[in-house]
Amino acid sequence: MASCVTYNCDNLTSHEASAESCLGPRNGGSAQLLWVECGVTVTDPTDGTEINNLITAGDAGLIENVKAGIDAPTPVTIASTTACGTERTINLDYSGTIEDYNVTEANTTFWGTLAKGRTIGGLMLYICEQDGYTNKIVWIDAEITISGGLVVPNTNEEAIRYELTFAFRKNGPLEYLDAPTGVFS
Repeated sequence: MASCVTYNCDNLTSHEASAESCLGPRNGGSAQLLWVECGVTVTDPTDGTEINNLITAGDAGLIENVKAGIDAPTPVTIASTTACGTERTINLDYSGTIEDYNVTEANTTFWGTLAKGRTIGGLMLYICEQDGYTNKIVWIDAEITISGGLVVPNTNEEAIRYELTFAFRKNGPLEYLDAPTGVFS
């Protein structure tokens, strides 16, 4: 049996078979996002009252009618801390994409401001609704950068759009939670 050096003292929890798994795999995709300003604490991302108060205060905002997703993370590793050990993962680098076909002057300014190096402090992806499944979000509590911008194809067989990539680093998993009530339509 291997004698492991570990700096992660978290106990493993049980893996569960979801009651929803009888419906088959959950579809991916997010058509609605919620951004949160840096420095703003979200105590409970499932609390619709708290989230709506952040929106009212201008500390968060909705982005609707888009296509968004998150790619598999890339591990950030360091060399072994012992002579006989193996390298270990210390963080996960994530990236995702957003496509927005709502091309307007205001949205060009919005996405342009974010793509010029302004960061946000959190992002909530509302997972596309699917019959038989509860409404869920993926909550990212991290400093997030966004790059990209307006795409104007050289043919009239494609729509103009914004194509953006967001990136962040986390020391741990993303949160897959119940959606806050009264925030997303």
